[in-house]
Amino acid sequence: MILPMDRAFKRLERPLTIDTFPAKGMDDGRGSLGPATLISIKGVVQNVTPKDLKILPEGDRDVEAIKVHTTALLESKDQVHYDGAKWRVYNNAIRHIGNYAKVIAIRIDE
Repeated sequence: MILPMDRAFKRLERPLTIDTFPAKGMDDGRGSLGPATLISIKGVVQNVTPKDLKILPEGDRDVEAIKVHTTALLESKDQVHYDGAKWRVYNNAIRHIGNYAKVIAIRIDE
């Protein structure tokens, strides 16, 4: 029997805090970010696989990374708080079967 993804997620998902940065404008010729807003989402966090690492640029493949399965829409400027660290969203792939997104995030040092 195949379970719908939303039922599978309910058993495994955990609350996560996200820093989301609204676009501030083009005041210096480049897009700049406004102040961070904290939001709460639910997601399933896993280690990345070697296949997942191929998505990252070669210089970032040795940086610690995670993947998050969630129904929330995250953007590449967002940061995930997980396991006492911050992780910058690098890639967000929408999965149409199951109606969720697989997000790859790399650890950032602060």
